[in-house]
Amino acid sequence: LAAAHGDRVVLSGLGSEEAFAGYQRHVTACAEGQESSARDRALGLAQMWHRDLQRDFALASLVGVEIRYPYLDKDLIDEALSLPTRVASEDLSAASQWAADGAKGALRVVARRAGAPEQVCARKKRAAQYGSRFHQALTPLAARWAADGLLREGPAKFRLANLTMSAPGASHGPVALLYTSGLDSAQAFVALRSTHAPVACVIPPAWAGDDQRSAEGARAARAFARSAGLPLLGRAASYAQAGSDEATPSYDKEALLASLLEARGQYGVEGVSCGHVTDVRRWSAVAEAADCAGLRAYAPMWGAAADPSLRRLVGDDCTLIVSRFPDPAFLGRRVATHAEADMLLEALSERCAAAEGPPNRRPMDADTGVFDCELAA
Repeated sequence: LAAAHGDRVVLSGLGSEEAFAGYQRHVTACAEGQESSARDRALGLAQMWHRDLQRDFALASLVGVEIRYPYLDKDLIDEALSLPTRVASEDLSAASQWAADGAKGALRVVARRAGAPEQVCARKKRAAQYGSRFHQALTPLAARWAADGLLREGPAKFRLANLTMSAPGASHGPVALLYTSGLDSAQAFVALRSTHAPVACVIPPAWAGDDQRSAEGARAARAFARSAGLPLLGRAASYAQAGSDEATPSYDKEALLASLLEARGQYGVEGVSCGHVTDVRRWSAVAEAADCAGLRAYAPMWGAAADPSLRRLVGDDCTLIVSRFPDPAFLGRRVATHAEADMLLEALSERCAAAEGPPNRRPMDADTGVFDCELAA
């Protein structure tokens, strides 16, 4: 509609909920204090690229408009995440403090100071899609487009992303995959395939001061790249040694930036993707390095429903080949169905539960390297 009227720039309110604590889950976080509230909202902002912005950019490109996001301004976000916290009262007309409260209290204060009508300032939140129910009309419409061949055929999983990214004209540039030999790296690869994002290369991991683990990571990355038919970048993305107050190491930012610049120069990548979904420090390092390298940062598993299984790694023409396992009888086994994936995880969990080791080496912890696999397309 905006394009039909000749408008070329559209303003979006995306980000106001995360910046000013507007979701119901933020009420609990605000009650726990400023640090908990800021951390929860920062996680929501980190998820926004995969959950919202890719969709918006693709659709805006299709109709020829540009979307601007005032609430995602860096200075505004920095200020918003430093807000003091309190718990909102039921009476939203009483919101008069510059604080994060789970009801966008600070934004309501600004609206009152700007002279907005009280019925606007005290209005309870209700998402447009639930009030108008327009999403119920879009689902059958998208299904009809798919039946008529107006959407490219793609994998059956991750269908919300598929409906957007398989539309004619919507595409990703080449992406480099940060591989850490963990489960989430492989899941990120499958998710990228489902959105038709071309993976151009695999970046292997390395760990400062741990030659054995670095060698294992390089071997796993090489096996993964070979199975997926992808080139392996010669320069590894190195983790720095963990500090005394850190449970897990984060990336050496200079080494990571050097790897991304080499991937961009050698393979023409326009983005980098990782599987990190539980460690904000690692994801922040990836996002900062990507920004310095002029690349987009993708975290495909942000916003995905928690799935304590291996099912995301099979189907859609992907098969697991077990290359490392506590029981040698499993080596070389091909896993192609959900039932086989469940059986493999059960066997792995039993073995790891019986073995001694630090708690962060449990089988389903993200990217610890405990679960190591090759993914064959």
